[in-house]
Amino acid sequence: SKDTPDCSSAVLMMNSILAELPGAPAPDNIRPLDHRIASACQFIQNDPDLKASLIEVSQHTGLSEGRFTHLFKEQMGIPLRKYILWLRLRKSVNALQHGLSLTDAAHEAGFADQAHMSRSFKEHFGSSPADLLTIRGKVNIHFCESGGDGP
Repeated sequence: SKDTPDCSSAVLMMNSILAELPGAPAPDNIRPLDHRIASACQFIQNDPDLKASLIEVSQHTGLSEGRFTHLFKEQMGIPLRKYILWLRLRKSVNALQHGLSLTDAAHEAGFADQAHMSRSFKEHFGSSPADLLTIRGKVNIHFCESGGDGP
């Protein structure tokens, strides 16, 4: 419908907002993702429990832990642990959208328990998953890939 944003329009809107931030790189200064980091992101996303360790991921890329950590943050803009947490939050939202309970969604996404998921959810989204579930008909959460070809 006309009122439902699609991912391409959401990505365009987000890119225009980001471009206006102080210190934002000019579009021609944006580099493609290093193939080792792209491979690491795919490796992490393919882990069904989202519990890949720094050692496992750095070994996968052939980089030392220190070099991998530096390159990952430089390329992705966030540390590895935050990236994995983001993936877990995405997975928990997807589980909740498919009708799983809060506890089951937490376990499905690799959180130790519902309380850990709820704290992380509130910290990142400003609301607990329980709050959003009580107003399910009024809130839509969509996750889009940046530019359609990234992790």
